[in-house]
Amino acid sequence: MTDHEYKQRLAENFDARSLDYNTNNFHGRLAERVVALARPQPDDVVLDIATGTGLAALAAARLVGAGGRVVGVDVSPGMLAGAKQAVEAAGAKNVELVQADAEEKTFPAASFDVVLCVSSLPYFTDIPAALKTWHGYLKSGGRVAFNCWSAGSYVTGSLVRAVAARHGIVMPVTGEEIGSPDRCRAVLAAAGFVDPDVVVEPTGQHFVPMAQVERAWDGWVKNPVFHPRNPDAAAKLLGLRDEYLTEARSRATEQGVWDEMTAYFVVGKKA
Repeated sequence: MTDHEYKQRLAENFDARSLDYNTNNFHGRLAERVVALARPQPDDVVLDIATGTGLAALAAARLVGAGGRVVGVDVSPGMLAGAKQAVEAAGAKNVELVQADAEEKTFPAASFDVVLCVSSLPYFTDIPAALKTWHGYLKSGGRVAFNCWSAGSYVTGSLVRAVAARHGIVMPVTGEEIGSPDRCRAVLAAAGFVDPDVVVEPTGQHFVPMAQVERAWDGWVKNPVFHPRNPDAAAKLLGLRDEYLTEARSRATEQGVWDEMTAYFVVGKKA
């Protein structure tokens, strides 16, 4: 699978998720948290990378006010349709939505005060390059803010990867460069950012009943960011569902299967 094919599948995956993306407030809470840490000021110009249904874009738009502007970019037309509806419903005249691959779309240098990326950085094909590009978009003193997860988060993904490895299938390790606070700081420094701040918020849950673990399998094998790029390996993976469930049951306690969900909220500044 080429990068182009990956991006096409990524857009299709999020198109399919767009109708129920805001069903609960999980994504909304993450967006509000990232925006609060980024601290957009009145009259600021904000770039919201992978804006999705516009959760962070609208939160930022309220803070920058009529004198500011927010540009939201996303590769998924389904997600952007949801964002457009939300922007119109809110009457936000200071939000512009752009359908584009954020790794290919370019903006003038030093044209933004804040760059946001909520729950999306692990989907990028080259995270260090993306951060370096965003550094160039920022004005002096501008800030980048994103969220990500610890390398140990999402136990079901780890189970899928472990089962696949037994059969010689190599699964992509998503967000490896940002899987710890030290890695987040290092990748920001390498991109030219200073004064990195990583807020760690440990949390987790038990998967109960096992039906939740079964549904998680479907999510992982359909998600292009986690799928093997080799078509033969991808087809072979689909036959390992029962082995995955057996592995999950072996780890279950009376409370269920524990799933760590440690979130990192990260801010860096352009000197």
